[in-house]
Amino acid sequence: MWLRPCKSHFVKSRLMTSVHVLVVGGGIGGIAAAQLLSKVPHIRVTLYERDAGPTTRDQGLAIGLRQEAVDILTNQLGWPHLAEYFTADGAINLALMSKSSSTPLILVRNALSIHLPDGRAASAMISRSDLRNAMMDSLNATAAEPRNGLSIFYNKQVVSYVEENEQIVVTCADGTSSMFDCVVGADGARSRIRAQRCPALEPVALGYWTDAGSYMVSNPSDLAATNRLFHYARSSLVRKAGRRGVSFLCFVYGTHRVLWSLSMPQSVATESQLHSALDAPVMREATVQLAKECFDDDVANIIAATPSLDMFRGYSFYSVLADTMATNPLGIALASRVTLLGDAAHKTTTQAGLGATTALQDALLLANMLAGVRRPDDVPDALRRYEVGMCQAAKVVVSASIGNTRRIHNSNVWIVGVFNIMARALGGLLHAYYWCADHCRMTWKSKVQ
Repeated sequence: MWLRPCKSHFVKSRLMTSVHVLVVGGGIGGIAAAQLLSKVPHIRVTLYERDAGPTTRDQGLAIGLRQEAVDILTNQLGWPHLAEYFTADGAINLALMSKSSSTPLILVRNALSIHLPDGRAASAMISRSDLRNAMMDSLNATAAEPRNGLSIFYNKQVVSYVEENEQIVVTCADGTSSMFDCVVGADGARSRIRAQRCPALEPVALGYWTDAGSYMVSNPSDLAATNRLFHYARSSLVRKAGRRGVSFLCFVYGTHRVLWSLSMPQSVATESQLHSALDAPVMREATVQLAKECFDDDVANIIAATPSLDMFRGYSFYSVLADTMATNPLGIALASRVTLLGDAAHKTTTQAGLGATTALQDALLLANMLAGVRRPDDVPDALRRYEVGMCQAAKVVVSASIGNTRRIHNSNVWIVGVFNIMARALGGLLHAYYWCADHCRMTWKSKVQ
């Protein structure tokens, strides 16, 4: 479940004063927020994107979307071509494996399946680059119609802002300054808006490290015949628990692209892994060696087949803490016309697979609140209501993500075993987490109505 825009908020009224909103950041959450807000007649929207153009930077590989995200994209954003970017091939199931076997201990069928508007079932995994670029194309089309009150500016990197005279003066790296009634920081995990608005939400290091890679397989059937793990990865997201708290994740996107990650407590990562980020062959060799020590040959062989150019730079896991979100630090400050969205508000790990979905839900919740604003003076109160709902839901998401990260990297096989049994008995702990997040949103909605 998610919040639906109240239709009465979107009724045109000549009596409303125009409210000018700046969205900083052209990621999935920022684009969605700009598109949804542009549907509100009394809101003018400006989007600042730091890239030089709509497709000048690689926007990442595959991400997972929940059904709620698919529904927001189709029902709220009115995007009719969404089905083109999903495939029935690839990760539909969830497979959990032990360190010494490539046969699943637990296989949860259709755990990663979503339903498209045309009724087809498909994998929840989608190309982040394709999704983001298609969303940006749609936003550019909206901006081309002057009556929509939407403007997009590229090569705009916000460096600071000042709140004065009930407006926000935003200064960019190019030396320009502009005034707005409201600013939405959707500028990602390294958000400059967050650094000024709410330093308490800065992510902290969790003590885990990951290496990753992705490459094309010319003949998947031949590889599946010789590598049992890859056989399951063609239809499942495979999570394999190894020695010393090392965890391997692998799935096939589409039919030919393999994506994998090897994550571990940072104390386990070798010096070669930690300090060879710019030397892909050395990093790959160190990762292969660790895989041989902690798993069977199937894992090491998948990593070893990765071309050097297809190795990703290793990185540490960062996250805001659930206890921090529970206090709603955004609400502690004086009434503000600046708020945060997506990773800028609640950066966390990827182990719950909720980042993109939560960003879209944030965007819809924000649009709900600002749609009820009748004049610029009402903006701070609307943002307060948004931040209460956003922080309540984000607390559950962050708790789920960090909890999963710690469990899958726990070197105590008994704890991992108990988690696997609970996952089977409850139909997957993630489903419980998802229900809690939805419950928080709907409970909060009933309180403010």
